[in-house]
This record gives sequence, structure tokens and C-alpha cells, in this order.
Amino acid sequence: MSQNSSDLEAAIHRAAVWLQAADALVICSGAGMGVDSGLATFRGSGSGEWPTLARAGIDYTTMCNPRWFQDDPRLAWEFWGRCHRIYSAAQPHEGYHILKRWASRMDVGAFSFTTNIDGHWHKVSWGEDRLWEYHGSVHSLQCSVPCSSSVWPTASLDSASRANDSSGSVEILRCPKCNAVARPQVLMFHDNAFVEGDQ
Repeated sequence: MSQNSSDLEAAIHRAAVWLQAADALVICSGAGMGVDSGLATFRGSGSGEWPTLARAGIDYTTMCNPRWFQDDPRLAWEFWGRCHRIYSAAQPHEGYHILKRWASRMDVGAFSFTTNIDGHWHKVSWGEDRLWEYHGSVHSLQCSVPCSSSVWPTASLDSASRANDSSGSVEILRCPKCNAVARPQVLMFHDNAFVEGDQ
């Protein structure tokens, strides 16, 4: 056994001892957490690949800008509707369930701080009071203006996505308060309109 592998084994053993003795756990996760669920990261291989963007000469980071909801809401909703369908279909991998089991054995439990927008922590029934989705969620909507700090669930997007799959048309979702274009409650690049929300 090499020095590096014995050091690694010792470090893993130390971490296991600490976890077994811990009263609580704070989990910080980002895009890499979704890879084993089949979700691409925006920087990795296959990131943001979508033929419509490629044909238009638009890369993923350019598309993830809230200005598209004003400049071309149809393209914006075509892209974000696709993201919503992909994230909704993906299932949390075993790592989420392992962390949930660890948390259940701790006196205080665990808390999750995530920059992921896929909603997987919700799918494993992580408590709302123990979860902070720092970059929001593709499963919530907000006004693109925004006219308020209101956030609402994607029930209308769910039905619109089903219709879009069969008809090929794209529904432009609207804010129920001011009728402006709605958008996902997701922190995008160059985003001055993101709201944390009053769910």
C-alpha cells in the first residue's frame, strides 16, 4: 500500500469517526451532486447541450440570463421548459438517501445549503426548515420584472410542458399579479431580478 493510499484511508476513517460522533451535519452541495442523477453541470462535458441553442449560436451561459424573458420570451421558455422537464424526470441518486439516513441518526439532524436548482433535496423529503436553495429552484416561478417578492409553484409550467411535448408550441407563462412574463425562480448570470420569495 502506498503512502498516499494509507493517508487517504486514515483520513476516511477519521471522517467516519467524526460523523458517528456528530450531533448535526451541514451539507453544502453544488452542480456536481446532480451528475450521478444524469444531470450535466454547466461547465462539464455535455453542459447545456441543446440543438436549438447551437443552431442559434448561443451558449449555455449566455442563455442563462434573465434578459431573454424580455428580449425573446418564447426562446427563454422553450429553454427553461426543457430544463424543467429534464430536472423533473431525473431522480436523486443514492448519495441523497445516504445523507438522509445519516441525518436521521443525529440528535439535531442535518441542514442542506445547495446551489442546485434541480429540487432533488425535496424529492428525498428533506425538511423545508432544513434546506436553503441559494440559487432558487426550477420548480418555482417568479415575476420577471419583478413586481413583488412572490414565488409560486410550477403547476402551470407542468401542464404547459405536457402540452408543449405534444403540440410543439411554447406557452409564455405570466405573473398572476401584473401579467408580465413569468420566469423560473433561479439565480441566473447577470441577474438583478432574482427574488428569494415569500412561498
